[in-house]
Amino acid sequence: TDPLATAKALAVAAKDIERRVKSLRSMPLMVVAIQQTHAALRFTDPFPPLPVARASDFGPKAPFKQLFQFQLQVNPNAGISIEDHDSKRKSTFAARTGGRITEMIIRLEESSRWPDDVAAVSRIKTAFYIQLHKSLTKEYKDISACAGHDFVDLLY
Repeated sequence: TDPLATAKALAVAAKDIERRVKSLRSMPLMVVAIQQTHAALRFTDPFPPLPVARASDFGPKAPFKQLFQFQLQVNPNAGISIEDHDSKRKSTFAARTGGRITEMIIRLEESSRWPDDVAAVSRIKTAFYIQLHKSLTKEYKDISACAGHDFVDLLY
């Protein structure tokens, strides 16, 4: 597989995910940007994550669709001044498919309503991930999503 072609396809998919997430109007806070932190999205990973083949939902004779695995996380410092996430978080989809995930960081609009308690901020982020999961899967049928405590996994 050509690593440059794979990285280009990954970058196109990441940009499309960013466009789709930013267009969601049912979110409590608007997504301002999604930082593409993975090295493959900057074309500096010599072995970018390969897409995962999955049977298409259009019937048994339809071709396989190549899907990339993404993990979205709200900026760890949003609402607080220290990191409150577990650096050993596990991808739901990567565990099932054996694939590598592409991490991206969500930057939310400014809000003065963040609580002062770190545990409360963590619960709000989890609620945000659940809402993001619901909104994406309702709005876009070609995205599979799974919400976790510290992230949202996407297959796209």
